[in-house]
Amino acid sequence: MTPKRLPYRSPNLNAKCERAIQTIQQECLDNFLVFGCGHLDYLVREFVEYYNSARSQSCRGHLPPL
Repeated sequence: MTPKRLPYRSPNLNAKCERAIQTIQQECLDNFLVFGCGHLDYLVREFVEYYNSARSQSCRGHLPPL
């Protein structure tokens, strides 16, 4: 299998990935100052854990996880 290169900044070709990056930027990184790669990794890791475990999701009728 060979990877297919997508054109730079083409959100219509990779919409799910672009939306995930936009969510992390808007809901997490806009609220913090990042002090290096290690700090960025920590912030994104904590946000992904929060997003998947505690944040209410529209597909569940905005109810928190059980």
